[in-house]
This record gives sequence, C-alpha cells and structure tokens, in this order.
Amino acid sequence: MTKHAKLSASGSERWILCPGSVKAEENLPDIKNKYSSEGTFAHEIAAALLNKQDINNYDVSSEMLDNIQLYVDYVNNISSKTIFYPEIHIEKEVNFSHIVPKGFGTADSIVISVNTLHVIDFKYGMGHSVSAFENTQLLLYAIGAYNELKNKDVIHEIVLHIVQPRKNNFDKWTLSIKELSYWEGYIKAKAEMALRKDAVRIPSENACKWCKASSTCPAIYDFTSEVLEKSKDIVEDDKIKIILDNSKMIKNYLNSLEEKIYDKLSSGEYFPGYKLVKGRNMRKIKTSSEDKLVELLGEKAYIKSLIRVTDLEKLVDKETLESFIYISESKPLMVTKDDKRKAIKIEEFDFTAEDILL
Repeated sequence: MTKHAKLSASGSERWILCPGSVKAEENLPDIKNKYSSEGTFAHEIAAALLNKQDINNYDVSSEMLDNIQLYVDYVNNISSKTIFYPEIHIEKEVNFSHIVPKGFGTADSIVISVNTLHVIDFKYGMGHSVSAFENTQLLLYAIGAYNELKNKDVIHEIVLHIVQPRKNNFDKWTLSIKELSYWEGYIKAKAEMALRKDAVRIPSENACKWCKASSTCPAIYDFTSEVLEKSKDIVEDDKIKIILDNSKMIKNYLNSLEEKIYDKLSSGEYFPGYKLVKGRNMRKIKTSSEDKLVELLGEKAYIKSLIRVTDLEKLVDKETLESFIYISESKPLMVTKDDKRKAIKIEEFDFTAEDILL
C-alpha cells in the first residue's frame, strides 16, 4: 500500500495557502483519473531507464517514450557535468519531519555534483506549466535531502529543476544554503498552522484547484457569493474586473460541484433534477485488426500525414528545419497584468471583430 503523508510535499502549495484544507480533506478518498495514472506510469518507466533497467515489457507509445527520454537526458546531462563521480538518487524518499510533523516524500531525481545539490521533478502532464521558482514541493525535497547529508559543508548551493517535456518547460531556480534555511522556517510555521484544530480555510485559485474538499467547502461558497454580490450590477469596468479576477477559481468550484454530482449519480444515488443518460457511441477500429486490414486493403489501410514539427526538429538541423516551416500567428491571449509576457499593440494583428468573437 502506498504511504501518504498528512502534510505532503506534493500538496504543500495547498496547505500553505489554505491551512484549513488539511482537516477538510481528512477521510476523503484520493482523486484518481487517467491523467494521474498516465503520470505514474511515465514516472515508472523514467525510473527504469535512469536505473538502466530493461523496459521491453512496458507497453509504452513512442510519443510517451520520446518525452520520457527528454527527462532522462536532462538528468544524465546534469550528472555528467562534473569531473568527480556524482551521487545520483532515483525515486528517493526524503524525510523532512524536522519541520513538518511526519513529513516525507519521494523526489524523482537527486544529483549531488561537486558542491551543488540538484533536485529534479518530472512533470508529465500538460495542464499548465509548472515553475521551479519558490516551488514548495521541490523545496521540501531539497530540505529533506540536505538534512540527510553526512557532509553538508561541501554543498554551497541548491538548484531546483522542473522538467515538463510535453509543455517544453525546462525550468530551474538556484538558491543558497542561507535561503534554504529561510524556507525551512517559513514552511515549518505554515505546517504548524495547518495542523491546528481551528485552522482557517482561505480560498484561492491555486489552493482550491486540486483540493478534494472543494465541492463542499463553505469558504469557497461564501467567497463566490461575495464576488457575485459585489458585481451584480455589471456596468462599470471595475465591477467586471472583479468577476474576471476570480473567474478561474469560480469555474473550478462549479466544475467540482458538477463532478461531485456526477460521481453520486454514477454510484446509483439520487440527486434531484439530474440523471445520467447514455453517451454518444464512437466507432473505433480494433487494434488487433491491423494485420487483417493490411492484408485486405494493402496501403489503403493507412492514411498518410505529414510529419509534425516537433518530430522533424529531431531529424534535421536548425537551418534545414527553418526552410520547411513558417510561423502561424494566433489570436491574442488575454492574461492578467502580472503575466511576464510583453503587452502587444493590437494593430500588430490583422483580425476582424468577427475573428475575435468566434
């Protein structure tokens, strides 16, 4: 049976932002979906490759394997940049219970190279790009790994890495031992708050997104009601802004309600006003039919499609690649002002009003 820490590293952003979420999630089952299962499978293969184990028994697609290989190459590249034999740990359980009671977690990769401690986290998902900057999950792994070192004096800096191949996101953040010490104190104080019986619930987009108790959380309900009450007469821009600033969090809350009722109906329970109906059937060709179809239809059994840009760049040099591709401009994205990207001048794009509204 898989062990779970009450204050886990992977859930640290949530319990740091919302201390009351820890008690709220007690006795609630883990949320399982195809994406989490896919990520677990990818991590298993990645660990096998890094440990130089045979993966022939794994039924893995070439696309998944290509993305996993990018992570494996990234870790191997870090370990190769030293004249001394590096210390490498794969799927390493680290203990940070000196700051978080009964706290432990499993770091995907830890590399100790000369005077640097590298902590690398492999993210297979495509939901959103994860940043290494002030990433509390990685910080807890680093704190645990550093605390377990027998010879701490040789380490001068910590580098936290996020490897998210499917988002082309390879991010890192470097901090000193003094900075790591600051984060030890900060997280320790937050952990103490989260374990208090009267820990408060503080709704926020990042805290509520993966919280198992979000669909029944009175704090989110009150927050949503307050936002809608403030902006009920949507006339002025500042009132519209109230809705936009909190739209993601409200959508996540509404989605969690829908998922809760869907699960209830799927279990045979009654919910007033709603029912499950049969979904649309999709015709699919059996995987086992490939050989017979080739025998029957020959080349017509396959539909040819042009190679993707991401696959092409692995096969040709940069100059050759650029001769085959062009840049297709997309519609402007609306983001919050704290986004790091530079604002554009709208005349740089040739869109009609109909284009933007579609």
